[in-house]
Amino acid sequence: MYSIDWLQVSCTSQTILQLPLNMVITSKYSDRYGNHREYSIHPHTELVCGYFNQVCVRWKGQAILHVGWLPRQQDIDPKAVNIKVANPILYTSDWYFLLMDFCLNMRIYVKQISRLDLAMDFNYLMNGLHPETFVRKYLSAGRTYLRVGSNKWCAVGMKEMHHSCYDYLRFGSRQSGVCVYLYNKTRELNQQKDKPYIRNCWQQAQLNTDRDVWRLEFSLSSQGVGLKNISTALFDTLFVDNLLTQEQIQNLCLIYAKKYFHFKRVVPGIKKKQDLPDVELLPEPDNPTVKPASIYRKTDTGRTEKAHINFLSKCIDALSKSDSANKYADIDACRHVVEMLKSMYAAKRSASFHELDITQQLRKEYQPDQFLRQLEAMKTNAFIRANRQLIRDMVQDMEAELNHVCNYVE
Repeated sequence: MYSIDWLQVSCTSQTILQLPLNMVITSKYSDRYGNHREYSIHPHTELVCGYFNQVCVRWKGQAILHVGWLPRQQDIDPKAVNIKVANPILYTSDWYFLLMDFCLNMRIYVKQISRLDLAMDFNYLMNGLHPETFVRKYLSAGRTYLRVGSNKWCAVGMKEMHHSCYDYLRFGSRQSGVCVYLYNKTRELNQQKDKPYIRNCWQQAQLNTDRDVWRLEFSLSSQGVGLKNISTALFDTLFVDNLLTQEQIQNLCLIYAKKYFHFKRVVPGIKKKQDLPDVELLPEPDNPTVKPASIYRKTDTGRTEKAHINFLSKCIDALSKSDSANKYADIDACRHVVEMLKSMYAAKRSASFHELDITQQLRKEYQPDQFLRQLEAMKTNAFIRANRQLIRDMVQDMEAELNHVCNYVE
């Protein structure tokens, strides 16, 4: 079963919003039966953080929206509005029309998604693999599975006399753009707050409710809703219009799973992660046209420069043990490029980083072209010869970064 479990949108209003309590708003727009919805304003039931004023909007006696306005931070537009769709409404087909109808009547413009949780519920993963078995194998000392990307995780379980049982696994921090959760949803509903509407959806999706239902959830912040078109390479962001149909929600869940819940099977003798076989856990998305892409304000944090610095340090160690006549010139070239990369890395980590300025400054100060040529021509010892292709790729990366900025300036 594929669903939305959390939807919160950042909006702006033409004027500072006025929503007095007990106010009744009759929609200007009729539904398909010719009826005009009536919304009533009540004291808030859920906290919309960061806003002075908060109310709950009800329709037919049911909470549908939680609205916050007048931001506490002075640097935020005073006309800013934040709306959270009530959780039970997200499991119906009416949530989009209720949200947009209320916004149209109140002259609120939806700008972007500030938080979106995409959820997949199942009894088993592909090939009959039980989710707890998968978690146990991933966390085992033998390292049966390896995640593509970061392998920093947080798990919750219980230790018993002869075995351990797990019911929660998380990848990514809660402050990151995308946070991935795999957890026992049945146990959560039993131990915390039961939600009958979710159980009804399970029955409609023909999940076996006599067994534990597990949930794979992708929690996206405003920095995690970026998308890149596969054919055109153009960037876009997820919007509420991309969540209208069940087919759209299902495809988005599988697209995010392909990137953030992608695992390899560890095989003895294979040393590189990219050469390991994939683990089939979930279906493939149906003809995907987009893929997740980071839209952080500072997407380049100097990670590539750090990797190049570490590799060139290994090259310097290998060259120092060589008997070649050119070893000192090669060592000097490596050290020169390392100093340039350190300057680039420090600049990218600073708040005042400006790519055009720093690149021109580095070119003027370090004159890198001749040293990069010398790195590419190195063949002093076995280590250098074994990594010649890696050295060439590294030189090409640095030249591309330096040259495309200079071409832009010209």
